[in-house]
Amino acid sequence: ASDGADPTNVWDSNFKGVWHLKEGGTNSRIDSTSNGNHGTPYNGVDRTEGKIGYANIFDGTDDYIRSPLNKTNIGNTPTISLWIYPTGAQTVRGIFQVANNLNDTHPWILLRRDSPWVRWYLNADYRITHAVDDNTYYHLALSYDGTTWTAYKNGVVDGTYTGSVGDFSANYTWFGNGYNGYFSGIIDEV
Repeated sequence: ASDGADPTNVWDSNFKGVWHLKEGGTNSRIDSTSNGNHGTPYNGVDRTEGKIGYANIFDGTDDYIRSPLNKTNIGNTPTISLWIYPTGAQTVRGIFQVANNLNDTHPWILLRRDSPWVRWYLNADYRITHAVDDNTYYHLALSYDGTTWTAYKNGVVDGTYTGSVGDFSANYTWFGNGYNGYFSGIIDEV
């Protein structure tokens, strides 16, 4: 393709979960890998136009999705990637987390919205911060190579943290919330 996209060679059989979030209503959010980590929506998560096709919209009150993808299955060198579109100023709202339960105060990984930033929580503290505006799409990614966590915003390195993978357990992956509140906005292509 003239834009440099290579859809044929994007897929990796090592992916643990891929959610396009094109489903709406009470339908499961399908994990496109063969791992079956389908997400269950709660409290009215619905679909809307997204960055790539349809996406899921969260009302900031009580919407979230829970997937059975856990820390053990993710492994010790995770990579996380998603599109977000925050709406309205938000203080202390979870966007994405890998944790034991919805109100887990020690998640393994947490992406939190705190206007005008989003922050990655790793090893029991907020380690990497990105500046973001409301009503704008951002592609965020986080990877760990066994030594260093590297965070990207729109394809550019936007922060690093050198530390361990962390020792907190995490039985689920959650979209649209964290222990500190519910996200208001759109999430796409996790």
